Amino acid sequence: MDPADDAQADWAPDGRAIAYRIRKPGAATNEIARMDAAGGPFRRLTVTPDGQASSRPAWFPDGAGILFRRSGPGLVAGVWAMGPLGESPAVRYDPDRAQWYPGFSPDMRRVLFATSSPAGDTDRGIYSLAADGSDLRVLFDVPAAYDSGPAWSSDGTRIAFESNADVAGANPERDEEIWVMDADGGRPLQLTRNALHDGRPPGKVVAFLSER
Repeated sequence: MDPADDAQADWAPDGRAIAYRIRKPGAATNEIARMDAAGGPFRRLTVTPDGQASSRPAWFPDGAGILFRRSGPGLVAGVWAMGPLGESPAVRYDPDRAQWYPGFSPDMRRVLFATSSPAGDTDRGIYSLAADGSDLRVLFDVPAAYDSGPAWSSDGTRIAFESNADVAGANPERDEEIWVMDADGGRPLQLTRNALHDGRPPGKVVAFLSER
């Protein structure tokens, strides 16, 4: 394993543990691990079949489990779930096409994710499902744009995400910018405007990654 490749960390709701992505031993794909919030030894949670990968963990808001992405050749990436120590991994949601960045709403009534649009992986949209797998909704999907990395606000009323959409000439460089919208997809608003990549906002919309 290569610690330099550790990424996609997510805090447990009680703040005592972190789930994150590690490199699968002896392979170029990924697994999921957890460690105490103070660091130290880690515990590997997934044992994914050869050629497949587990990534993008997201804790259930009640701490009872972890959503994650399972992907690999011949396997359309789906949303899986497991217990907080890796128990009983199984596919939880499997809508058409591939999914990224799954996450439950704070009240656990809906699950949010990015999915590839029919045009392919470079054209993504932001979707949500009811917790029982019904009621698929398109929240934001600009044609030929990369809309991805969604995250709920702490009260569940808003969603932050990244997009390279150029709406009304506000992003002529077509680089990734930070957006927010209502939980139902209403009132989308571009927050950043620059010529560099701003992406993957965490749950609080004032914090995000930038290449500035």
